[in-house]
Amino acid sequence: IGLSMIACAPALYVPQSTNSKEGSDLQALNEGRALYVRNCGSCHSLYIPNDFSDEAWEAYIEQMQNRAKISDSEKALILRYLTSYKPE
Repeated sequence: IGLSMIACAPALYVPQSTNSKEGSDLQALNEGRALYVRNCGSCHSLYIPNDFSDEAWEAYIEQMQNRAKISDSEKALILRYLTSYKPE
């Protein structure tokens, strides 16, 4: 499982501040990415942030919070990462 998690991680975008919504903090986005890879990728394959709408991500993260054993602040960081990237 860990190997598949590592294999998927490079395909995920790395926040660079220019492609994120206004006001997004680069450090928080990178923390959210790391939490997503570590917590979500430990049980299943990771999805690319653009695979789902912001509303769908919010519902999925809400559903998975207890299973993944993440705090409200970690959930917020993961959600911020997943909904921040909007390609031009």
